[in-house]
Amino acid sequence: MAKTWRRPSPFTKRKFKPYAEAMGQLALAWTDLHEALGDLYFDTLSNHDNDPVRNLQIASSWGALASDRQKRNVLEAAVQWIDMARRKECPNFQADVKWLLTRANSLEDRRNDALHSALQEVDNARVAELMGLKVGDVAPVYTIMNHRSAKLAATTWRRGRPLLADLRLYRDYASALAYYVRQVRGTITLT
Repeated sequence: MAKTWRRPSPFTKRKFKPYAEAMGQLALAWTDLHEALGDLYFDTLSNHDNDPVRNLQIASSWGALASDRQKRNVLEAAVQWIDMARRKECPNFQADVKWLLTRANSLEDRRNDALHSALQEVDNARVAELMGLKVGDVAPVYTIMNHRSAKLAATTWRRGRPLLADLRLYRDYASALAYYVRQVRGTITLT
């Protein structure tokens, strides 16, 4: 059997561990946000009835959507059609859901930039100087060929914050939105 040669991944270096951890936590927080939104979608449409077929249809319609953006769009449409009695019980429900969906849509682009950017250790002194970094820092690269890397680099450098700080900010924002969704959901499940 022929021996294959594999170049060790640079991303297993200790230097990349905090970035991998922060990006993983961001991905988990984003998924948690959409699980909370799915629960809100279910509660919005089910009216807490005990019809198992209807409940299965509602749950599977959410699960069938592959795109998080589509899921948020479907939730927004569902919220527009809740019955009048529930609108009286929760007069701010629609406005609250619209607010959080607007925030989630805004966060989505930054989250995608963070998770789909090419990161690399800066090993050239001139490049590091131009970027306002030190040799050895981790930064988005291939900004000409990867528009997400370019956007992340511009956002991070413009704010003058370390990349890790932005990754953690996005993670915390997704978690805060999930918490808010659960609070809004409580207004319709208690009524």
